[in-house]
Amino acid sequence: MLHFGHFVLLRLSYLMLKNTLNVILLAASLVFTTSISAVEIKKLDQADIQVNSRSKTDRTNALKQALSQVFVKNSGNASVLSHELVSAQVQKPQSLLTQYNYYQQDNQLYLQAIFDHQQLVQILRKADLPVWGAQRPLTLFWLSMPSENGYEIVSDAMVSANEDGMNDYAISQGIPVLFPLMDLDDLMQVSVTDVRGQFAQSVAMASQRYDAEYFVVANMDTFAGEVRYQMSLYAKDSQDPIMQPLLSHQGLALDYQLAGQQMMDKLAQYFVSQYAIASSGEDLSTLLSFVGIASMKDVVEIESYLQELTAVKAIQLHQINADTVTYAVDLFSQVADLQRLLNIDNRIQDITIPQTESTLGSGSSFDQGFGQSPDQTNEQPSEKDGEPVTLIYQWLAR
Repeated sequence: MLHFGHFVLLRLSYLMLKNTLNVILLAASLVFTTSISAVEIKKLDQADIQVNSRSKTDRTNALKQALSQVFVKNSGNASVLSHELVSAQVQKPQSLLTQYNYYQQDNQLYLQAIFDHQQLVQILRKADLPVWGAQRPLTLFWLSMPSENGYEIVSDAMVSANEDGMNDYAISQGIPVLFPLMDLDDLMQVSVTDVRGQFAQSVAMASQRYDAEYFVVANMDTFAGEVRYQMSLYAKDSQDPIMQPLLSHQGLALDYQLAGQQMMDKLAQYFVSQYAIASSGEDLSTLLSFVGIASMKDVVEIESYLQELTAVKAIQLHQINADTVTYAVDLFSQVADLQRLLNIDNRIQDITIPQTESTLGSGSSFDQGFGQSPDQTNEQPSEKDGEPVTLIYQWLAR
């Protein structure tokens, strides 16, 4: 059994080697990169609202709250509710409602409402508001808070036991977050001092075991009867020797719960700026190729995947060549926005290279591809035709 005294000795020994280990691990991280994987958010068309009764008045008010919550989940920003098209729709939620039901949990009555997701997104598009797709980056939260013995790092178990905490709010807003286990592995890697001191390099090393794209280093304190908080967001696999935060923010809140919600809102604002797509109003398009196609099943999966991306307006099969399928993709926004969405999915890997005539190849027969003869394919455009260089991705899903 590991006694406290043994743990202290282990901790002291570890601290003596910590700087050396950090240098070694950092060097390794410059050679090997971790595959990025997004979290698919479910139930973007659904919200659950606590109600006092099954009366018509309570139901109507709950449906308005539910639709408001669903609009925020699909855009990532509560400010969309002030847009006249959205606010008008919220006042008549039944027009988007597909079904609702009641259920009881912990002696509380809830109304669960499900709305027409396609129509809801169309409203956001019509209002020229951003749409945040189901594929979203996962963020690991290292948060220190006051405790009876000073300060402690909030663990996954502590969050799970707090029904009104940050995690539940994040889920309701469609923000995927993860809290550390704070098991022996974590305790040997990172301390409260590392988190409170914003020592990002140490926290980055401890974050490597978690399947998250980003991590937050955050602190809460009481100050003049309020809660003071600060947070910094980092890319977990940053190759910068000196890590610079992607986002830094500090503020005051009335209590810990509101402080946590404000941090989640700030986190959502950043990700919306990176991954939510608003229509540019321009006619934008690109060519997108997937290499490593083995069957028609792969083609069907790719087309289904592309149609779910919020940057994609429409797709059309452009060419099939051996194990490669190419699509002409009409976009709501810039090509760079599409690339950001593609690059957070671990089912594909970016292998885009500058194209020349020798790399374009020629269309193959249906037997070599998946059902299209050369005369049925469009000729691959070159840069001199004014077309953008084709984006090329390896299809890894099997």
